[in-house]
Amino acid sequence: RGITEYEDVEEFFDTDFSFCDPYLIVDMEKAVDRINSALEKGERICVFGDYDADGVTATALMYSYLSNKGADVMYYIPDRVTEGYGMNCSAIDKLNRQGVKLIVTVDNGISSIEEIDYANSLGIETVVTDHHQVGETLPDADAVIDPHREDCNVHFKEWAGVGVAFKVVCALEKGDYFDVLNEYADIIAVGTVADVVDLKDENRAIVKYGVAKINSNPCNGINALRQVAGVGERTLNAVGVTYSLAPRINAAGRMESATTALKLLLCDNLVDALDIAEKVDLCNRERHTSENEIMEAAIKHIESNEKLKYSKVIVVCGEHWHHGVIGIVAARITEKYGK
Repeated sequence: RGITEYEDVEEFFDTDFSFCDPYLIVDMEKAVDRINSALEKGERICVFGDYDADGVTATALMYSYLSNKGADVMYYIPDRVTEGYGMNCSAIDKLNRQGVKLIVTVDNGISSIEEIDYANSLGIETVVTDHHQVGETLPDADAVIDPHREDCNVHFKEWAGVGVAFKVVCALEKGDYFDVLNEYADIIAVGTVADVVDLKDENRAIVKYGVAKINSNPCNGINALRQVAGVGERTLNAVGVTYSLAPRINAAGRMESATTALKLLLCDNLVDALDIAEKVDLCNRERHTSENEIMEAAIKHIESNEKLKYSKVIVVCGEHWHHGVIGIVAARITEKYGK
């Protein structure tokens, strides 16, 4: 991990870790003021998420927190195939018809310049919370929470989308990290490891608390997911979470609808959670089958064409390959052929 100094080793393993003040992140006060204003006025809020595990867990975290605070809150996750990543004007029209006055994005929004302008034209305000790299122009939102902004000088910037949402929730709770972790650490940890961010500094601390909660007192959805994944009786570590829980949440967004996985994480009783977890597990099995079929077809095509196999760039295509799976197959081909 590149840690060579004794002091750095001690810090890496520090069990009394201190999270940084969330208000050090640029625009945090603006975000908190706007969300609290919506809470006080009873304005309808929409948590606008993403279909991967990071986005789903971030949506679950923000929606659950606002719901517990008595907000008039709903959620929206775009469809991977028909809508693609991030905000879109058609979705904003739907939210407008449903009376939404404030959109809070999680794991997206930093590149939604035109979409947020369109929302503004309809009288819908936006708070962006994202962790992706910032472009030349910031969206014209009420607040833009993204640690990668050039004017954001926090010492650590490598949170997943759910990690940034966690910082916002902590700010809404006046900086009380441990109450938030006590309630949501399992969900935050799953999203963090699923997004393959470096497990150092705050990410390492988040996952440490989250894994402990996953093993001792998980929410109903994660408890059910452990049962269907066959790891209900095992003590999981971060690797176990990465290979048993995260892929199943991702699979729902790949093969069916990420809303299924979101409903699982929001489920308030174990019986219903087990039923939804079975559907999520079926999505994962279908994902695995589809992935292997596409991989087999792709390799067969590559191996039958030496010019393609030894070219600097390999491009493979096929009919009826599932859009939710081709990214995984591309990564496996890259690993196999080294290009």
